[in-house]
Amino acid sequence: MKQLALEPVRASVEPTLCSGCRICNTMCPFNAISFDETQMVTEINPALCQGCGTCVAACPSGAITGTQFGDDQVLAQLAGILMYSRAGHNGHGSRGVEEALLIR
Repeated sequence: MKQLALEPVRASVEPTLCSGCRICNTMCPFNAISFDETQMVTEINPALCQGCGTCVAACPSGAITGTQFGDDQVLAQLAGILMYSRAGHNGHGSRGVEEALLIR
């Protein structure tokens, strides 16, 4: 039996909040989002989703959330980046904000 390792951070849709606007459908750089015409809601394929959060930010109704990444975690990361940047790590001789983001 073959196994597929999935990224632990993924996006998910709360169908009762989805307005069916389809804004997120074109945003996903991994083509993980489709629209269910029968239920009139967006669906995210967990095997394709890489957890980048583009759809989470784009959703005007707040129906999409990032698994393991709530608002508190995102705000804490942004605060850390700002503190790192204000501490003089502004890109002069270092990777600056990119280093703080731990870009993979």
